[in-house]
Amino acid sequence: MANTTYTIGSTGVKKPLVDVGSSTYADGVVDISGGYAATEIIPAKATGSTGGLGKIANLANTEAIYVRVDASDIPYGAVDWRIQCAKQHDVQLYKARSIVDSVTLTLASFVDTNTIVLNGLTYTGESTAGDVEWSKREFKCQGTDAADAAALAAIINADYSVVTAGTSVAGTDKLTITTDEGEFNIVAAAAADYPAGKYKLDATAATERASIVLAINHKDNVTCASVAVADTVTVGGITYTAAASEDTDAHEFAQITSNDATGTSLAACVNADTATHGITAANVSGVVSFTRGSESATVGLASSNATRLKTEAAGGVPGVIATANGTTAELSITPTWTSVLTVTETGDRLTVTDIDCPGVLAAAADAVVTLTPGTPAGTDGELATVIQATAAANCTVSQAATLLGLSIDGAANSNVAINNTTAGTLYTQDVKGWEYLYAGITADADAATVVVGATLRQ
Repeated sequence: MANTTYTIGSTGVKKPLVDVGSSTYADGVVDISGGYAATEIIPAKATGSTGGLGKIANLANTEAIYVRVDASDIPYGAVDWRIQCAKQHDVQLYKARSIVDSVTLTLASFVDTNTIVLNGLTYTGESTAGDVEWSKREFKCQGTDAADAAALAAIINADYSVVTAGTSVAGTDKLTITTDEGEFNIVAAAAADYPAGKYKLDATAATERASIVLAINHKDNVTCASVAVADTVTVGGITYTAAASEDTDAHEFAQITSNDATGTSLAACVNADTATHGITAANVSGVVSFTRGSESATVGLASSNATRLKTEAAGGVPGVIATANGTTAELSITPTWTSVLTVTETGDRLTVTDIDCPGVLAAAADAVVTLTPGTPAGTDGELATVIQATAAANCTVSQAATLLGLSIDGAANSNVAINNTTAGTLYTQDVKGWEYLYAGITADADAATVVVGATLRQ
């Protein structure tokens, strides 16, 4: 047996029970010390929201936002919402069993200078590929709607832009990238040494950018060079053996005359076991690289022959991907599985810009970008407490999926008067066992400045 809970009638309130043996339970006592204090959080505000996860812009007339607080960790009794608005507004409270925030952006012939405002950040279309500057949150448009959506999702998910001026000074210009696994330095040098985290300084910014991308993305890899039958490569604790033909079930890759074909077969065998070891492989001209899918995944690369299967240890930054984009001097850095990512520069030839939209994850499918709380690293880290998106033209914004997941809690509070000469108006909402509580605010006039506070209490 084990400790459990039971629900009191139809209230939704969960009462703790303690297992005392022999199929007998006693009333449990909840320890509320060290984390149950009634402290206000700010889940929505133009600046100064809690963790930066509730940054919003002023609301337009009839625009609505849905602000979330999490009551799932501790058996809270109620939340006191504090809602301040500089314009007349309406308030409706909701509950949900899960995080239901979902906003869609449907692009239709997005053009130059069209903009989308997401959680107070402006994203602008740019039709000329070479003029796109991610540091200004510009994304490539006027391809197909699907291509435009993919470009928009990519820039929303990115955390940093890096621009190099070229002609870096060896030993001075470097990027310091901090992830879940610590600090990694990507340093300028006279010659590239990617296993050592060194990129090649060059007078041409485009060439130098390409080298920085390779240095950040450098993975454990093995080079196929006339592989012989019975040669082996060990990846993720599994040994792959060269054979006359490919058999992924037996962990056998095809020993073929072409090094590229051999590498393709080895990558296929490794990828057939990704669910087991968490490693994915990619082949380029007989060089097979191995990427960890999480912090817990271990490559453990080894081979039976240092000549025919030469191995090289990773020298890049785990848990991120660097991509050349826009202008010839710019690259972006996006987390793949790391939940921590900071990038700083040393020297005067590199410019780093934080372009992150905190706690918002973008996914593109056809012409639609779907926004949900999360990051490319998953939904266990930063989660935006509100998702607000507006667009003036060539983009349709919908919050229908959010509304579909919300249960109305109580009557609406309509035509609430301007209250920004005070700290705002209080609304008390009983938790009653619900995991997530929402406050919906709709502005009745343009340029409505909104602040939402929430105090969870016993």
